[in-house]
Amino acid sequence: MNQDILEQLKSLKKIAPDAGFSARTRRIILAAPAAERAWPAFFGWTKLAFGGLAVVAVLFVAIILPGLPKTVPIASAEALSNEFNNLSVNIELQQITYNQNVNQTISSALTEITNNKLNHLNPAVLQSESSSVDPTAVPASNPQIDALLNQAAE
Repeated sequence: MNQDILEQLKSLKKIAPDAGFSARTRRIILAAPAAERAWPAFFGWTKLAFGGLAVVAVLFVAIILPGLPKTVPIASAEALSNEFNNLSVNIELQQITYNQNVNQTISSALTEITNNKLNHLNPAVLQSESSSVDPTAVPASNPQIDALLNQAAE
């Protein structure tokens, strides 16, 4: 299948316009009048955009940055050590809480599975409902759906 696609792409690569069409199109494009510029070429949009961006950057540095609060370094190594100690305890407590929740969920699932008094698995209920179900009854089929399924299977 991949080989077929590659062959088709190679054949499409060879497609070229007719020589007359190419010549006529070139004449039409070259005969069209050129659009007049709104600004002289000296200004140029790229130079103008770069200049505007530079002005905004300078204003940002001059006005906004001096007003930002400075970060305060940690006063001592002891404070840093205390912070790390509290962090590990907090992570361990969160892990224990998660494990307790998982264990409770597993326990509930096992209890439901081993319970023989569930109504949907009760043999008497299943027996009474089986008399109202006809397994040989086939719903009417739609010819359009059958045709699409056959087409998809091919």
